Amino acid sequence: TQAIQTLYMDEKDVGIAEGRRIILVDDVVSTGSTMDGMEKIVGKAGGEVVARAAIFTEGNDPQKWSGVVALGNLPVFIRT
Repeated sequence: TQAIQTLYMDEKDVGIAEGRRIILVDDVVSTGSTMDGMEKIVGKAGGEVVARAAIFTEGNDPQKWSGVVALGNLPVFIRT
């Protein structure tokens, strides 16, 4: 979505993340903004993100997502 979204971590989960090594998992990464937001929340909770994973990445430049472990990349078809 193009609208601004807000991510929250439940207070009980802050204690779970604190001092832990965390792997972020998303279904599809297209802009990376959700992953970036999750990483900020984990950092504020005192956790350390050690890997990023997704079912698929999306876009015509798969190298953009070289830091994300994924099953594959979905190309974006542009009508010309």
